[in-house]
Amino acid sequence: IASVHQMLNQPEQAVETHRRAGEAFRQSGSLDDAACETLAAAGTLAGLVRLTEARREAQTACNLAAECGRPDVHARALALLGHIEGVIGLEDSAEQSIREALRIATENDLTHVTVEIHRRLGAVREGTAHFTQARDTYFSTLEQCRRIGAQEVVLDCLGCLAWALFRVGDWAHSSDVCRDVIRQREAPPYSRGAGIATLGLIHALRGEFRRARRLWQQL
Repeated sequence: IASVHQMLNQPEQAVETHRRAGEAFRQSGSLDDAACETLAAAGTLAGLVRLTEARREAQTACNLAAECGRPDVHARALALLGHIEGVIGLEDSAEQSIREALRIATENDLTHVTVEIHRRLGAVREGTAHFTQARDTYFSTLEQCRRIGAQEVVLDCLGCLAWALFRVGDWAHSSDVCRDVIRQREAPPYSRGAGIATLGLIHALRGEFRRARRLWQQL
């Protein structure tokens, strides 16, 4: 039901469905499923920028996953928790949460989860204005993704990388990445949007206003 709500662009209803399912699973003793539903609720709440609630649900998911022995869910929940903490300005806590997530994922050989965590680490560093570190983290994530064939994550990261490159002054490389993600029709809308917006900004700052306007009209 929650998936249907998401497809219908009804995130508020999806959150409540995940919460009800999580509570039902918890009461029945199925902590594994409860952890997954609670993590899903936390992720959707983060997307809605209801960050206090998202942080609480992410922490609950961490506790449930640790209790039932699900290192994959535990690592993903910790990474989400760290991302949320970074957004609300708790930089030290964010780094600590994500480092712990990486430790769990690495110790359990969870390659795809490790990639997801690195992407969140890049986002935290970008959000705290550490753009050089964010750029390096995104590059590392892309290398891992290409090595394991995680093309969907590659496309997810390109828009973020383009912005980080722009912020460190590497406009030429940023432009190349922007064009790459814009050409990828299967790229997520927010990633293509970041590429379009960033490339348009580069054109505008170079005085190429018509080229910038044509790009921004695609947004």
